[in-house]
Amino acid sequence: MKHITDDEILAYINFELSDDMNSNVENHLAICGLCRSQVTFLQELTNEWENPSTNSDTNLADIIMEQLSETELKKLTNSNSSNIKYLHFVLAAAATIIFSQLDVIDHIITTSNTAVGYSSKTVYKTSSSIEKGLLYLENFSIKLQFKNGGESK
Repeated sequence: MKHITDDEILAYINFELSDDMNSNVENHLAICGLCRSQVTFLQELTNEWENPSTNSDTNLADIIMEQLSETELKKLTNSNSSNIKYLHFVLAAAATIIFSQLDVIDHIITTSNTAVGYSSKTVYKTSSSIEKGLLYLENFSIKLQFKNGGESK
């Protein structure tokens, strides 16, 4: 059985599939629990991405702040810049691990690739329109020259 790709699932979630493809995806989802769970996961991830929850029971900043004692915090703020750089490095590493576990990076890349695709299509359509306009102007100029007996004004 061929499973639905993440790109197809995202297109399904965003109502971007043709009627035939949409019907094929729904038929597959009716019989495939693995793909259904992937749809649920990607829907939740997309919803969280578009509307981040702000009333989380466990705020990451609160957890980190609880683990740092007041004296350690004072040492970090009063110490040299290498300790602050180390703290930034540790926090960046923690954020990287969290993002990788939640597949946030993949979603960002997919979203970016989609935006680039739309941009490319827009640039292509714009350049095509400009080329048509230039061709029209060139033909118009030739007609004017012909009307004026070959003289260009």
